[in-house]
Amino acid sequence: MMNPNQSIQSLPTNEAGQMIELIEMPELDQVYSAIKSMYEQNKFHDIASKWLEALQRSVFAWKVSDQLLIQKLDFPSCYFAAQTLKTKIQKSFKELPAESYDSLKDSLINHLNNMNERVIQTQLCLCLTHIFFLNPNWTTPIEELSKKLTDKVKFIELLICFAQEFQSNRAPYKHREQIRNYFSDNFFNISQLIIQLLNECPKFEQNIQEQIIQQCFSCFEAWIQFAKKDQLEFINPILIKIFQSLNTPDCSTKIHEDASNALCKLIDQCESQSDFADIRNDVHQQVFNLENAFQMAVAVEDSAKLMDLTKIFVELGNTTIDFIVNEQVNTKIIELILNCVSHYEFDVAEITFSFWYNFSEAIRQYDHNKFKSYYNLLLTALTRHSMLERDMDGIIDEKTDSYDYRSQISELIEEIAFCFDWIDYVESIKLIENLKPQNSWEIIEAHVYILYCIATDRDSFEQNLRNDQVLPDLMNVLLGLLNSNNQLHPQLFVTCCDFLGEINSWINENLNFLQSTVEFLIMIINSQSQNLTELAIKAGTALKQILYNMRKVDDIQWIN
Repeated sequence: MMNPNQSIQSLPTNEAGQMIELIEMPELDQVYSAIKSMYEQNKFHDIASKWLEALQRSVFAWKVSDQLLIQKLDFPSCYFAAQTLKTKIQKSFKELPAESYDSLKDSLINHLNNMNERVIQTQLCLCLTHIFFLNPNWTTPIEELSKKLTDKVKFIELLICFAQEFQSNRAPYKHREQIRNYFSDNFFNISQLIIQLLNECPKFEQNIQEQIIQQCFSCFEAWIQFAKKDQLEFINPILIKIFQSLNTPDCSTKIHEDASNALCKLIDQCESQSDFADIRNDVHQQVFNLENAFQMAVAVEDSAKLMDLTKIFVELGNTTIDFIVNEQVNTKIIELILNCVSHYEFDVAEITFSFWYNFSEAIRQYDHNKFKSYYNLLLTALTRHSMLERDMDGIIDEKTDSYDYRSQISELIEEIAFCFDWIDYVESIKLIENLKPQNSWEIIEAHVYILYCIATDRDSFEQNLRNDQVLPDLMNVLLGLLNSNNQLHPQLFVTCCDFLGEINSWINENLNFLQSTVEFLIMIINSQSQNLTELAIKAGTALKQILYNMRKVDDIQWIN
């Protein structure tokens, strides 16, 4: 046997350091040693990687990969072989003569039957999937594979690959439609197989049960796109199992995630396909009933399940926006989404943002007033998510999660500001009371931050005809607080400077506040406090915004 390292080291390279193309079939020992060097990251790693890339490009890769899978020496070699075959089928299928297609297919089926490693099974399933898409003469793969694959779980994995890869497949339109029709014709059989496996689950050990349930839910998610109207009655047992999983407190995290993904796909189909209209209302009602499951997940602080359920509510919300706007469905789903955005974890709340973007855009041309209470609740929740830690030192660091969260909140509010009356919001939460000095600094700062976010949408903010009803009292409280002798947190000063800069037009139109605002900002700029350079910059920026828009500077003697 050749010395593995010597065999790799002696491989020729061109002047650029790249391996030349292979001109003869390599020995398997050489292939094994190259794979080992690549995985072990030893000194021959780069040479081995380039040589294996050359092997994958060569026509010899077909036979070498087949031999590696027959020998099943170890995981790395089998994974390399399966991945190589997948790439060759996708990119170099024409290297093979048509008469060899069946032998390649049979060989892959045999390898799949003998392979126990899940990730390698998936690669082999993808190989068979791409052969089906590329070989129009293979017209009945489902029937054939259902007989030749000895393990139903492997067959389910193959079915998942068939359906998932269909979305990205670039087959000619006619062939693609033939595949779609073929899959639709087989949907009944697939759904019955899923039901059969779900019913057989109790016979297996717990870990096997979980794997089967996950596979079944993933298969349903992938295949529901091919269901016809007259086939929907057959999916009810699957839906029962999905909702049972979502409503069961001790459901495993993985099964819960796969169940939620399957349900989200079904919700999408209910709204995008007219064939699903008959089951739409039932699905909606069962989603509404998941509110209890959400509350149970809140009680035990199960973040993963909370995010799964939030995705379901948001999916239903996004797909029914037009119905909500036109009052064709009730607004229960908005209430459920508000429950999610009100949760203390930002990762849960953030999932809802897509709904608020889409919903706000949809109601742009409609009467916003009927939805104002929802926006007030949304802003209240966003205020809580904007709140900083009470013991935070100095000014917020741009590298922190809190800064990122607040940036996302700012972007959302700026985009949806036209949908609500900020005065209504201020009055609904009695904002002035929340800005008084007896409150903690982080509470005051969070409210001012939300005001700043609202003010960044200049059109919506400045065109509000009721600004003069609220802003004078707001400015009196704010400037009184900032000019008090209380020891205030520097971040509160920063946020106030941002807000004052954004409302510079209103300040210039209300001269009784102009002098006190400018004097406050100059005081900040002249402050000798240490570590407040950023605060001085913020104050300077706000002052520049105000002075830039000052219209009658000649009448204001104090400015000098």
